[in-house]
Amino acid sequence: MATYYVSLQGDNTNNGTAPTTAWVGVNYAVDNCAAGDTIYIAPGTYREYVSNGVSGTSGNIITIIGDLNCEKFVDIAGITPGLVRITQADADELGTTGNTYTWDLNAKTYITIKNIIVDGMGGSAGSSTISKYGFRNSSEALIVVLENCVSTAPLYSMYHIRTMKRCMSIGNYACRYGVLAEDCLFIGAYGAFYQVDECINCIGMGNIGFRYNDQCYNCMAIGGNAGYYLAAATDVIDNCVSIGCYYGVNDSAGSTVTNHYSALCSYGYGSVETTAPNYYSQCYRAWHSGRSGDAPVQGPVISFAIAKMRKIIEGFEPWLFKAFEGRAD
Repeated sequence: MATYYVSLQGDNTNNGTAPTTAWVGVNYAVDNCAAGDTIYIAPGTYREYVSNGVSGTSGNIITIIGDLNCEKFVDIAGITPGLVRITQADADELGTTGNTYTWDLNAKTYITIKNIIVDGMGGSAGSSTISKYGFRNSSEALIVVLENCVSTAPLYSMYHIRTMKRCMSIGNYACRYGVLAEDCLFIGAYGAFYQVDECINCIGMGNIGFRYNDQCYNCMAIGGNAGYYLAAATDVIDNCVSIGCYYGVNDSAGSTVTNHYSALCSYGYGSVETTAPNYYSQCYRAWHSGRSGDAPVQGPVISFAIAKMRKIIEGFEPWLFKAFEGRAD
């Protein structure tokens, strides 16, 4: 198990085994490491496409870390604390469309990525659609973990990523297909959290905050057509909040809705057909006219929900928000 280093002051002819003999390419590093290795990336903007060439194993995970505070790159000329950004944008910060992905995990597994921003995908130049991804893998069954990462992309910002912790994402789909999202803030035009098995302590914004997720706990949906769209009788949302949505919860399958609060929505609850224990509404209408079952209880004022949102946001690292400024300094 080896440790490798990448910096903009490096060179791929180096051995990469020390900060002073770092490689310059992130893609070069992930192609030339082995199971169990760790890669530290110095702050800066890396204008490249990354595609993993090697998998880890269950006992030897490959770990890729953005060294934001230069804990490894100490007293090296030209390297100062900042963000680690992998981008498809050109030197004028214009998005490019040459590659389909910014970071392709390439069907690899047992990889953990920390403290990385990916962006820079260009959008469509006309009426035709364009499929561009931020972080992408071929299946959520592959063991890939993103921690403290930020991604933006025109279509799928995070796609088939098994585990996302303390991440931020923006895209048509902020994420699609995953096993766990925890302490994440996602904004999606069509869907923020889409087909993620379990969401915990997350905030979703967009047309549908949480769509087709098996379980949502302590989450908040803001704006859009539906805060939560449930499609299976086994789906669960518990101790969650909807704010400013057309439907706080829309459910077509008799899912379990417990301890839920819809605030300032058009309809607190859409097609929720079964009794939902401890659910509350402070909306234009508590439920849709076609709905049956027990009426929700009048909920407390909006300050409850805002306090909940603030508590989640305060848990994020400050640099995550800075990432959307589009620079790595």
